[in-house]
Amino acid sequence: MNKTIILFLLLFNCLCFKMTAQEEKEKADPTYSDNIRHREIMMNTTPLIAQFVPFNASTVSKLNIFDFQIRRLKNGRGTRWGLGINIDGGFNVTELQSFYLRFGFVKRRQISTHVHFYRSWDANFVAEDFENTTLPRKLDFSGFAVSYSAGLEYSFNNRLAISTEGTFFIGLLDFETQSPKIKFFPPVGLLLHVKL
Repeated sequence: MNKTIILFLLLFNCLCFKMTAQEEKEKADPTYSDNIRHREIMMNTTPLIAQFVPFNASTVSKLNIFDFQIRRLKNGRGTRWGLGINIDGGFNVTELQSFYLRFGFVKRRQISTHVHFYRSWDANFVAEDFENTTLPRKLDFSGFAVSYSAGLEYSFNNRLAISTEGTFFIGLLDFETQSPKIKFFPPVGLLLHVKL
């Protein structure tokens, strides 16, 4: 009787080990790991998506002033550059309506297999309302500013990812009013990341 029980337990243990060995562990994509050097181009896709998804049209244009960004990361830390321009309705590139430029330092941390959390401090240069145009101003500010951004990033594979971020904007020196300005932009815009 004891031999039967011992044999049964031994066989049961062997089956249990085999079942746990067949389990697939969820592994992070090694090509999107924080320990590897990254160079990415980020593009603002909110205006395109707003054509299909009913975003609030009155706020979409005010929340995404940086249309094109470049980010370099290594070991979860790096730099990013952002550029945004508005041109006149006739698409005349020589007639700029506004210009946005930023440079900052970013830190990124992996939360799960495909999800990363990142935050950055940026220095901004903003120039709006060239030649007193009638276009609405996005920030109602022209001058130097600093901003703190925090966002979530989801990677589809080793090349593509999307992200959204909220930004706390502090205008330090306004060229017109000489007074500071503080604004918060909630994370409703979507950025597409393409890894080079």
